[in-house]
Formats: sequence, C-alpha cells, structure tokens
Amino acid sequence: DHRDLHLSLRRQRQMCIRDSYCPHHEEGIIPKYKICCDCRKPKTGLIKKIEVNLRVNLKGKYFIGDKESDIIAGNDHGCIPLLIQTGGYGERVLNSKHCPPPKHCFDNLLEVSDFIIR
Repeated sequence: DHRDLHLSLRRQRQMCIRDSYCPHHEEGIIPKYKICCDCRKPKTGLIKKIEVNLRVNLKGKYFIGDKESDIIAGNDHGCIPLLIQTGGYGERVLNSKHCPPPKHCFDNLLEVSDFIIR
C-alpha cells in the first residue's frame, strides 16, 4: 500500500517525490475501473505517462518493484529493475524467469537506496 510506503519513508526522514499506480483491474468490482488498460503493469503505459508528465526519459533508470509485473514492466520499458525480494510477492519473483540478477535483489528499500547512491 502506498500509504505504508510514505509512512515508512517519513520515519526514515526520506521523502517520496512521486509515486504512481493504476486503479484499473479487469476483474475489479467498481464498474468505472473494471477495464483493460495500458497503464496496468506489466504493460508500460504508466511508465510512459510518468515520462510525459515529468518530461524525463526513464530508459536505463532504476525501476523498483516487488512483483513480477513490476520487473516485466521495467524490463520491457528499458529500465533496470530492482527487486524487493521480501514480503511475499518478491519471494515469488525469485523463482521466476523474470528475476533480476542477484546483485539487483534486495530485502528492503533501505538496501535499494544504499545500492543506488553507491
């Protein structure tokens, strides 16, 4: 949940400038969100929308995720996926064909941050 992420970052005196998510799901229960879209990962529409809104190119940049769909979207867009391998979802990715190399797998956001700033 994004609120948990922001709370965790605040506790560590860090700040998240922007996070994004897709509210759509083909099997959802809210009719206006029950659609097939291009922003639901593993599709890359959300990443493209971020690039347009922020006027940046994210190809070759780190893309952090804990689900296989995150890793696939990052790869498909040309990003460098970093996996948070704990917490349930990430552990499943470790056994998939989409798992990043071990040097790009971490236990938490703090480890990812340390890796990025090194």
